[in-house]
Parts: sequence; C-alpha cells; structure tokens
Amino acid sequence: MKKFLLALLLGVCAAQVQAAVSDSIIVRVTASGTKGVSIDVPEIDLGVRSVGANNVISTVPITVTNTGTVSSSWGLRVDNAGTAWSVGNSAGPNTYSMQAVFNSVQAISDDFNIVEDNLSTVDQQCISLGKFGADESCLDVPVSGVRHLWLNLDMPTTSSSTAEQQIGIVITAL
Repeated sequence: MKKFLLALLLGVCAAQVQAAVSDSIIVRVTASGTKGVSIDVPEIDLGVRSVGANNVISTVPITVTNTGTVSSSWGLRVDNAGTAWSVGNSAGPNTYSMQAVFNSVQAISDDFNIVEDNLSTVDQQCISLGKFGADESCLDVPVSGVRHLWLNLDMPTTSSSTAEQQIGIVITAL
C-alpha cells in the first residue's frame, strides 16, 4: 500500500511539472517633440575694418537658446545674400573667412580652429564636441540650454566694394 501511495504521489507531482515556455513582442514608440532655436540679438556690428585684417573677433556674445521640446544639435552656416563677398576657408580677393565657437567667456584667437570652426554656405553640423566648441558645445543641446556664440572674421585681402557688407549667420536645430 505504501508503494502504491508513493507511486501515486510521484505521478501527481510529475504531472504538474512542465517546461517553461516564453514569447516576446516588440514595442515601438516615437517621441513627439519640436526643435527650435533662438538668437538673442538681431545683429552685431564689427565696425570698419581694413582689408586684410585678421582675427576680428566679436566682443559681445551671441546668446543662442534651444527653444524646442527635445534636445537637438545645431547646424551653422553663413548667408551671403547681403554681401558682395564670398566665404572661403581662407581670406582672398573679395573672399572672407569666418569661424564660430561656443564659449562661456569672450573667445580669443586661439579658441578658433580653422578646420573645425570654419563657416560656409552649407550647414556645418555639430557632430563632435570640438565642432564649433571651445568650452561649450552645440552637440545635443538640452531643452532650454543656452550657449554663447563668438565669431572670428578674416577680412578679404582686397575688396571691390567699400560699402557695408551684411553677412547672415544661420543656426538650425537639427
């Protein structure tokens, strides 16, 4: 009888043991948000400068704020619509060179890197901390993040115009 009860008990326990079975699903979601950027001043004046002048550095910071609802990196470019000059990697006849950096205090000439910080008419994206960055960066700027932009201008070596030139700086939240 004991053998029968033991066999019955083992049979009941064995029937209740089952192998684990699992399955999974993929949950997809896309964050909704807006990207935005604002510049605190509509213009800066670098004054009257001689042709061939180098390292004309802005003396007032241009405050740039991420006004979007998500973090974003920024792209920078120049808009030559208001100038008879063109932009280049270096100054030349009717060609200026401009660099930009984000820095918490006024930038000095050593803060600008001709490779990392040159502006052109095509968006230059902040793809690394060094791109347009001194002690601040335009890479992955948080919501309401504030950065301070400084410009360095190398004047054309010669100019066909002595009229005031207006160079636009465009910052895009990407």
